[in-house]
Amino acid sequence: MYKYKMLNSSGNLFVITILLLTQILQADNWQYTGGVISSRFGYGSALLTDGKVFVCGGNTDAAEIYDPATGKWTNTAIMSASNMHLATILLPSGKVLACYDDISEIYNTQAGTWVSINGAPRGTYSSINLSYNGTVLVAGGGQILYTATNRKAKTFNPLTEIWTATGDLSLERTAFTTILLSSDNVLVVGGAGSTTPPLSCQLYNFTSKTWSSTNSLPHEAIGATATLLPSGDVLQFGGLENSTRQPHNLCALYDTSTHIWSFAPNMPYATAIGAAALLPSGKLLVSGGQPMALPCSDTCLLYNYIANSWSFASSMHTERSHHNIIILPTGKILAVSGLGASGGATDVCEIYNYAEGDWATKSSLLTERKAHTVTPLPIVHIPGVCSTNVLIAGGENSSGILSSCEVYNYSLNKIASTGSLIDARTHHTTNLLPNGIVLAAGGNSTSGALNSSELYDVNTLSWTSTGTMIDTRFNHTATLLKDGTVLVTGGENGSYLNSCEIYNAGVWTSTANMATARAKHSAVILLDGNILVIGGETSAGTPTNSCELWDGTSWSNAASLSTARSVHTAILLQSGKVLVIGGEGSGSTALASCEIYDPVTNIWSPEGNLNTARYCHNATLLYSGLVLVTGGKPDATNYLSSCEIWDPALSVWETTASIATGRAYHSSVLVPGEKPYILAIGGENSGGELNSIEQYDVGLGYQN
Repeated sequence: MYKYKMLNSSGNLFVITILLLTQILQADNWQYTGGVISSRFGYGSALLTDGKVFVCGGNTDAAEIYDPATGKWTNTAIMSASNMHLATILLPSGKVLACYDDISEIYNTQAGTWVSINGAPRGTYSSINLSYNGTVLVAGGGQILYTATNRKAKTFNPLTEIWTATGDLSLERTAFTTILLSSDNVLVVGGAGSTTPPLSCQLYNFTSKTWSSTNSLPHEAIGATATLLPSGDVLQFGGLENSTRQPHNLCALYDTSTHIWSFAPNMPYATAIGAAALLPSGKLLVSGGQPMALPCSDTCLLYNYIANSWSFASSMHTERSHHNIIILPTGKILAVSGLGASGGATDVCEIYNYAEGDWATKSSLLTERKAHTVTPLPIVHIPGVCSTNVLIAGGENSSGILSSCEVYNYSLNKIASTGSLIDARTHHTTNLLPNGIVLAAGGNSTSGALNSSELYDVNTLSWTSTGTMIDTRFNHTATLLKDGTVLVTGGENGSYLNSCEIYNAGVWTSTANMATARAKHSAVILLDGNILVIGGETSAGTPTNSCELWDGTSWSNAASLSTARSVHTAILLQSGKVLVIGGEGSGSTALASCEIYDPVTNIWSPEGNLNTARYCHNATLLYSGLVLVTGGKPDATNYLSSCEIWDPALSVWETTASIATGRAYHSSVLVPGEKPYILAIGGENSGGELNSIEQYDVGLGYQN
C-alpha cells in the first residue's frame, strides 16, 4: 500500500491511498538502524574506504561515522564552524574534502582530524565533482536556495592541496546538479539563477580546463537531481519551479553522444530535494524529498532505465528531505537523518534491502559426499589450466569413507578429479597454509580415528604425507594461527579429548590441554590472536555451554554461553565480536537462539533468534559483513532448504532465497573475486548423500 498527502481544492489536507497490487512493490523493506547523534539536514556525506559512512555539517559543526558492522554512530572531530548545504567528496587518498561558505577543510580518516585549506571557493549550495585523474571541481553556489550569488569555479589538487581558479560558469547558479560523464566532462544541469532559473546547461572538460555550452534543459529544475545511467544517458528528475516554489514531476534524458535532451516519463508524483542512489542492478532508487505543500515525504520510487519507466518502492518509515542515501558494502541502502515531517531535523536512520539473494544450480560433483571439506585454492599459473578452483576432499557416502578428491573450477563451472588422499577420511579438517599448500588432519576412517596428516600441492595436484599427530581424533577443530602454524583442539576417538597440538612445518607438538574434553565444538581466532573455543559435546549427546581462551601458551576459562550447544556455527564478525548460531541443545533439540561474545568485556549477549531452529548447518561471513546461514537439520529426520541472513547493523535475521535441495553435513565456501558469491557443496538429505552444488548470489544484481 502506498500513501501520500496533498491539499484539496479547499486547501484542506487529505490522504490518498493507492493499492498497488503488483510485484514491484516490496512489503516494508525499510528497517530502523542506529540514529545519528546530531540531527542534521543539508549535510555532507561520504562512503569511506573501510565501508563506514561519514557525515558532517548540516546545521551543526559536528561530524560522525556510522559502522555497518555494529549499526552505530560515533562522534569524531568537529569542523571549524557550523554549516549548511556543504559540498563533500571522498578523495583518492581516502580523506574527505568539505566546502562551505568560503571555507574548505580536509578530514583525515586515519588521524580523525580536520585541516583547513586556504583559497577555497564558495561551497554552499555549490556542486563538487572528482575527475578520473583525481582533480576536484567546485563551481557556483549561493547562500539561499532560490538566489544564486556565484558563478566562480575552482579546481583542487589533492596531492598539493592547492585551489586553482578555472573558467567561470556562464551564469550565476545555485542548488543545481553536476554529473561526471565517461568522457571526463562534467555536465551542469538546472538550479536557480540570480533572477530566473537557468535552463542552459554547460560542460566542463578536466583535460582542457574549459567550459562549453550544450543543449538546454526543457524545464525548470531547482533542487533537482540527475544521475548517469548505465546506458550512458543522464536522467534529470523532479525539482522546484521558481515562480510557485512548488515541486514538479518532470523528467528528461540527456544523450551524451548527441548532447540532446528528450522528455522521459514523468515521476508518479512531484518532488524535489530528495535523495537518489544508482543501485548495482542499474535501477535508480529515489527516496523522500519535498512533495506538494508538505515539508517532506516518505515515498520511494524506482526508475528502470531499460523499460524507461517508474514504479513505487517500499516507503520509508520516516518522512524526510534534504537527506542522503548511501549504498553500503552490504548492498543495502542507508537513509540518514534529514529534514523531518515536523520541519526540523530528524535523527532517525533506516536501511533498505531492495533485493533478495538467489541460488543457482551448478555442475555436480563426481561423487556424492557428506562430512567432507572444501578449501579455496590459490590462483596459480599452470599451463593450459585455469586454476580458479576449490578443493573438495574426502567425506563419506553409502559406499563408505572416501579418499577421492575433486576440484571445482568456479570460473568455468567444471568439476575434475584430482589426486586422492593417502588415507580415506571423514569429519576431518583442512587448512590453506600461507605457502599455498593445503593441510588435511585427522578424521575418522573404517579402522577408527586417524592421527595422520597430509599436504595437497596445487602445482602437482597430489597429496604427500606429513607429520603424525600425537592423538588420533575426529570432530576436532583446526585453526590457522597468525604465525602460520595450526592449532588442533579436542575431538573424539572413542572418548572425548581435551588435548591440543600444533602443526609447524611437518612437525606436531603438544601444547596445553583444555580444561574440558569436547568434540563437535567450534574455535575462532580473535582479532588479538587468541583462540576462543565454544561449546560442543562433553559426552555422547550432552552439549556444554563452557568456553575457553588460548593465549598462545595456556588455556583460561571464558564466560559461558547462555545455552549449551554443539554442532553449531561461530563467526568472527568485522566488529571483532563472535556470533554463535543455532546448534543442537539438550535433549537433541534444534536451537534457534544465537549469542554474541564480546572479547573486551568477556560477556555473551543474546542476539535474536533464527526464524528456523537448526543444527549441522553452515554459516558464512560475506565481505560485506552479512552472515548467511544455509540448510541444516531441525530434528533427527528432516533437512532444511531454508536460508537466512543476519545483518549486524539491524541485529535481525531475515529469510532469503532457499536452496533447491535441503541438506546438512554439507560445506559452504565464499569464493573470492570482484563479485564474490557462496557455494554450498554436497551434504545429505533424506534420500542420502548429495553431489549437487548450488551457488548463492547475494542479490545485488550487478550489471555485466
